[in-house]
Amino acid sequence: MFIRHIANTPLKKELIWLLHENRIVDTCHGLANWMNRRESDVRAAVEELVNAGLLQRIGEGEDAIYQYAPSPELAPIVEKFVTSYASARSILSDYLSELQSTIEEIQRAGLREIKLERSKLKSIIQSMPIGVVVVDISGEVVLLNSAAINLLGLRLTDDATMHVAQALTHESLKPMVEAIERVLGEGKLIISREIRREDGSYLNVIVAPVYGAEEVQLGAVAILRDVTELKQLDQLRMDFILSLSHDIRSPLTAIKGFASSLLRGTFGEINRDQSRAVELILHQSDRISEMIERLVGAAKSLPTSLSLRIETIDVRDVANECIAAYLGAAMDKGISLKSLLPSEPVLVDADREALTRMLSNLIDNAIKYTMQGGEVTVKVHQAGDFAVLEVSDTGVGISPEDIPKIFLPFSRAGRERTGTSSMGLGLAIAKRLAEAHGGTITVESQLGKGSTFTITLPRVKHTAQKPHMSA
Repeated sequence: MFIRHIANTPLKKELIWLLHENRIVDTCHGLANWMNRRESDVRAAVEELVNAGLLQRIGEGEDAIYQYAPSPELAPIVEKFVTSYASARSILSDYLSELQSTIEEIQRAGLREIKLERSKLKSIIQSMPIGVVVVDISGEVVLLNSAAINLLGLRLTDDATMHVAQALTHESLKPMVEAIERVLGEGKLIISREIRREDGSYLNVIVAPVYGAEEVQLGAVAILRDVTELKQLDQLRMDFILSLSHDIRSPLTAIKGFASSLLRGTFGEINRDQSRAVELILHQSDRISEMIERLVGAAKSLPTSLSLRIETIDVRDVANECIAAYLGAAMDKGISLKSLLPSEPVLVDADREALTRMLSNLIDNAIKYTMQGGEVTVKVHQAGDFAVLEVSDTGVGISPEDIPKIFLPFSRAGRERTGTSSMGLGLAIAKRLAEAHGGTITVESQLGKGSTFTITLPRVKHTAQKPHMSA
């Protein structure tokens, strides 16, 4: 009956035990602080215990104080209850202590497994010949393998813990830091950057986001490769094409000459079937000559040493000219060609023809690799001391494995998906022209969703027209 009608809630049981054991005399506010409970709940409980004859109230209102004062008939019952309640509390405390110990042991075992798996993963990444840099969502470096340390020329250990901007302080590594911070800020991007080191070698850096459960971004990973040899092979390939073309021309000229002589009857009369065969030889020889000329023209179109006619140019004017030139091609393909240009001039010191060629190549590519109903956007804006030209499309995109090759001469990455044909030189030419102006060209792409190519050039901060000069 006592438990059913008087100690009938956990709060009342706790109050009876507390007041019996400690002989507390306090207000409801004080009791609430002792028990870490809401004052309103404590007040309701103590009033019920007063009415039941278990507590005594002295005073009224919020200043009233309460003390343990059971009626004579309740005192023995309360003593038995308190003894039983204290025993139950002790048993529960022991159980909770044992449970806590079990939980801690499970956690320690789990941490050992996690550490073991991390150790395995770290060993695998350390043995990789490519550089790997992993940062968390705040930008702190959490993994840096030996290859990355060597490629970046860092004086760090593989367990260095610092922000990526503090780890990569050399000026040449700034594009890599900016790419990592961009991916951390925006996610769902794959950014490629090329870094030229002080010793003249080149690194390709690809930065991608890292996701965990439920598509929550955990950080970013940067993959580094030394592409110096690729650049050297690229030059060798062009030299080979020019040499081979030269060597083929002489015997081909002889073949065409003898075939023409046969048709003229220089070596005697030939019948109709023989004449057709010789005409076929001449036709195929002409085709080979055309192919050689295309190869030579393509190789020569790649700028190696440049003579640029520099003048101060408003990038908006070049953008408008290029957009006007490609409006017809875009309309024929059912593509929307848009522009986003600022109201203020964006001035650069550049060769107008070279700048037009760069932007035209990007727009032409964007239209080629965008399907009917898609969109190509040309955007011009300023970013600090730089002028930025962006050409974005909603086309087929570029796969991560193709991104490092996209600016190499004769690269045809992604062309099999659209059936387009070209020599694969447009982006290589644009890259060399951008670098000749002290600028860069980069790409961000998602396969199946489109690409954004960005030209960045040093900006002129004054408006006075500069005289022409050679570079």
